[in-house]
Amino acid sequence: MADPKAVKHLILQGGEPMLIPATEWLIDRLIAAGAAEQIDLQFVTNATIYNQALIEKVRAFRRVEMVCSVDGVGPVLEYIRHPARWSEVAEIVERYCSLGFLDVSIAVAAQIYNLFDLPNLLTYADAHGIPVGLHFLNDPVRLNVL
Repeated sequence: MADPKAVKHLILQGGEPMLIPATEWLIDRLIAAGAAEQIDLQFVTNATIYNQALIEKVRAFRRVEMVCSVDGVGPVLEYIRHPARWSEVAEIVERYCSLGFLDVSIAVAAQIYNLFDLPNLLTYADAHGIPVGLHFLNDPVRLNVL
């Protein structure tokens, strides 16, 4: 990291950023460099892991967005995201919402396994005041509803 203060927006995604040790290492380095307060930080997470230590550290950043990849509720999520449990994912999403300093949203990939259940996910999101971004899964082709 040549100049941490040059970073203005950082997106952590792929795998599960709440699980990857390098995530916390990077956050620590940005805080230590005095760069955090000028960075908009975005996590793309499947909301299956709540990392309390990491969440406390990201309070130092200018803005923190938690984009939760949630493709359904109840058994639909559990089928698509096996071995995830809906009760645990919902608890983590709602915990993020309750913190007050995170901008929480849901990103859903519409596909063959969740297309007809999307109203349930939208109802859940609406009940919790969570914005939803929807895109259509392209690959694998067998799951593409278009």
